[in-house]
Parts: sequence; C-alpha cells; structure tokens
Amino acid sequence: RELHLSIRRQRQMCIRDRNHIAKQAVRKFLIGDKVSFVDRNKRRTHGIVEKVNKKYIIVNTHPGPKWRIPGNMLEQESA
Repeated sequence: RELHLSIRRQRQMCIRDRNHIAKQAVRKFLIGDKVSFVDRNKRRTHGIVEKVNKKYIIVNTHPGPKWRIPGNMLEQESA
C-alpha cells in the first residue's frame, strides 16, 4: 500500500512539473509571432501564432491547416 502511494506521488509530481514547463514555454509567444515546428511527418513547418492558450498555441500554417502545438515544441523565427 505504501509503495503504491509513493509511486502515485512521484507520478503526480512529474505531471505537475511537465505542466509547469509547458506553461512556461507558452509565455514566450505572442499572437502574430512567426514560428516553426517539426510536424508528424518529420517536416519543418512554418506558421504564425493565431492564439495562445494555457498550454497550447494555435499556429496558422496558411495555406495549410491550423495546428494545436505545445509551446515547448515551437521555435521562434526571426522577423
């Protein structure tokens, strides 16, 4: 029983830390920023930040689709 509680506590701490890192990464971006990321097909995709949520950023890759990306997967591009 005690081992189970210890494992559960460790898991909760990992989740909390991961959420904190994701939220910190999102704070670096503003609407209109030019960004890039590696998509599911391992291709570099470029776009513009359309909306900033708590943990995810909506990126418009016009003329392609809009993507919902975690902030720590985005890279800022120079203007």
